[in-house]
Amino acid sequence: MGGSASVESGQMLSEFATKQIQEAIERKCWNEGYGVIQVNPAYTSQIGRAARNGISELNRNAVLQSVQR
Repeated sequence: MGGSASVESGQMLSEFATKQIQEAIERKCWNEGYGVIQVNPAYTSQIGRAARNGISELNRNAVLQSVQR
């Protein structure tokens, strides 16, 4: 049982640290006059890959719409 409590406390500590970093970044952005858009982390590699390949969000959406039809 000691291991389970250790894992849970480790997760809580990690979540706390992540939240602190996220809030610090958001504060800095707002102070500098930038808006903040939260993105599901599951999609960040896809967004980055599209940007590196010169595919804009508009182009990507157009392709997805044509594929769905």
